[in-house]
Amino acid sequence: MYRAVQTSQIPIKKKNAPLTSRQTPDTRRAIETVAELRLILLIIHIVAVGLWIGQPGVTFAQGRLIQGAAGQPQELTLMSAQLAAVGFMGGLAGPVVLLTGLGLIWAGGDGLLGIGG
Repeated sequence: MYRAVQTSQIPIKKKNAPLTSRQTPDTRRAIETVAELRLILLIIHIVAVGLWIGQPGVTFAQGRLIQGAAGQPQELTLMSAQLAAVGFMGGLAGPVVLLTGLGLIWAGGDGLLGIGG
């Protein structure tokens, strides 16, 4: 039925493996560069999405602080800090998610709405 596969039978792609008939050293370097770019874009994308998703948490936490300071002089300062923090998070994260997402589509060789694929 099933048989165990020895480790030596599994093909492993090595970094310095021989070139295929269709690859040149420049082609391999380009492929590795695009793979590295995709990894960097993915990391930036995930961090930006974390900022984007974290906005309601920051709003909730700072809202509780504002409620605790109701009627006190620091209430206005806390409100402006909340608006600044949430505005910064959204203003930074939104465009970064969009641009890195488009970059990931390009680096992955996929298309968007039939364009670029």
